[in-house]
Amino acid sequence: MKYTVQLLDEIWDIFRKDETLAMLLKVKDPTSLAEWNTKMRRGLAGAELVDEKQDIYFVMSFIPSVGGTKNWMVNKNMLEFRLIGRSNNRKLMNDLYIHLNKLLKKHYEDMSVYAEGSFSTGTTGLIGYMFRVRPFTWS
Repeated sequence: MKYTVQLLDEIWDIFRKDETLAMLLKVKDPTSLAEWNTKMRRGLAGAELVDEKQDIYFVMSFIPSVGGTKNWMVNKNMLEFRLIGRSNNRKLMNDLYIHLNKLLKKHYEDMSVYAEGSFSTGTTGLIGYMFRVRPFTWS
């Protein structure tokens, strides 16, 4: 178990090392941190970061709320993923969602999807899909 800031960094590293994810996000140079930062973003609060220059990318962030547990040292947080891509390539968005879901389940047994759905990006030609998981973190 980790603190939220540690968990975001750990997930980011796992994702960055995944070859399939690099292909889905159209990362040309997997060793380039600058390029990865344009394809996946992380934060501690929900953010609407629409970037019209990117074909596909996602934002992962902890939603500012905490679910209590019977153990006062442990929180059950909401980690949200917002996938954004071109409306003419819904299959790529679906493939990205499925792959992210599988990666999370492979590395974290407590990260099952508990909410998901489409959202408006507010930008013509871009679609959004969101899903949330509830990882345990230190309080």
